[in-house]
Amino acid sequence: MASQFQQNDSNLLGLPTEILSEIVKELRFIHVPFSAEYPDIKVEKETHENLKSLRLTHRAFANCDDLNCIIFSNICLEPTRASLTSLQRGDFSRVALHVRSVTFTTPPSWALPYKAYEKILRGSQESSVLFLPDGVKAAYDAYMSDARDTQALLEDPEGELKQAWTDIIKSLGDRLEKVKLLSYDCERIRQVNYIDTPNTDVGIPWQLPRHNHEDDRWAHFELRDENSEPTVEYHCKHATAVTGDKLIAMVLTCLAASGVAVPNLNMQLFMTGDLECKDIPGWEDLDFSKLKVLHISPEIPSGENGLVERHLWAMSNSQAERMKIKSGDFCHDLLDKCHSSIQHFAYGIDHVGKGVLCWPTRKPSHDFPELTRLTQKGNIFPQALAHWLLHLKSLRHLEVSGKVCRGPADVDWRFVFSAIREHPNVSGETPKGLRVDLDELHMEGDVSYSGVICKDASIATKRHERDKSLELWEDVNYGMEAHLYGEMPFGENKALLYCMGQWEPTDEGEESE
Repeated sequence: MASQFQQNDSNLLGLPTEILSEIVKELRFIHVPFSAEYPDIKVEKETHENLKSLRLTHRAFANCDDLNCIIFSNICLEPTRASLTSLQRGDFSRVALHVRSVTFTTPPSWALPYKAYEKILRGSQESSVLFLPDGVKAAYDAYMSDARDTQALLEDPEGELKQAWTDIIKSLGDRLEKVKLLSYDCERIRQVNYIDTPNTDVGIPWQLPRHNHEDDRWAHFELRDENSEPTVEYHCKHATAVTGDKLIAMVLTCLAASGVAVPNLNMQLFMTGDLECKDIPGWEDLDFSKLKVLHISPEIPSGENGLVERHLWAMSNSQAERMKIKSGDFCHDLLDKCHSSIQHFAYGIDHVGKGVLCWPTRKPSHDFPELTRLTQKGNIFPQALAHWLLHLKSLRHLEVSGKVCRGPADVDWRFVFSAIREHPNVSGETPKGLRVDLDELHMEGDVSYSGVICKDASIATKRHERDKSLELWEDVNYGMEAHLYGEMPFGENKALLYCMGQWEPTDEGEESE
């Protein structure tokens, strides 16, 4: 039997490299249920577990470039003692040639209160903690020990974490195509067991399990005030935001120290809204001269009445407003750093985000000659965005989704629509066309529109004809294009006025009277 296995093994390894590569590609994807509600519907999902196992079976697979490029094209680094020790003990040069992207993730947080930790453990279906009198307390102490060790690593601008990460970035050099900073969703928290580092063993699991915040879903609509107890969701996400600020500072410090200029930077994480670029060590030395793609998708817990999102019935909160402006300034400072090279700036592209989230918050200070694509999702200052649209002369693609931020009204969307109409690539002397994707703008209902707008009909997409099955005020596509092409004054455009809450069908009779 053993000889038979050896023969099969030999036959497999004797296959041409091209066939082995196809086997590797087939093992890259698995079929999993679409959801718990639809278990019979299968979708394809990428996984590296099968490939990692295959790589350990034989040197031929361990040295297979196709396999290694898949497994190691993106590596994930955590600012924890276990992750750092693993890096220090390992030989990164063995995989460095295959790495094209590095993802840095937010770690366990030293800012998570005991009560929130306890509720998360007790509420999670994944948690197997035995709730003895001292069980949760022992688990929390272990969690905080790990978190405080992480805090010390992140807050030392010249420490061993900074040295290790800087060395990795340096070793990748120009091969490094993308850097991503990531906070996992609570329902997808990633737990890593490093085989070459000792584990903290208190006899019970202590790491945060995957969890949701279903119990807090309706808190946004409750009668709350500044004395209300913060929700578990707020405690959880604010704690992660504290580590998010530290992670951003450390990663940018390491990039500056390495001298490597990356072409793609993606930030999809929790932040407090209190971080200032000028306070980041090495900020002046940071090289963004090659940065072409900047994606920022922050989630910034507001804390307003103890919630992540800003409370519907809360009074004006100066602290939340300061956070909004400050977080916007952070994005502007990053954008200014790459003004000569940036081609695509996206704010909120990965998820709409919650809490204090708004851009733009100030006027452009550079020309941004290469910026051809702008994506804006979240809370929007329509007038400020309109100013930016007219300033970005090279813009060819605009994507907008979300709602106006606290203060402006829905009618202010007209400034964005008018800026599109007046853009040089729409109505200039030699227009190239502007692709516009408006995705569920929050007004009276959700408004969507997609098309290339240009006075040159050979460039523009075909116009929407008047839909006779709809009333004029219901035909949004027709009304939108009538405005974007300057064919109807805004005050007479009943479709847009209705969407913005400025006109009702009942007004028709009043006007005729």
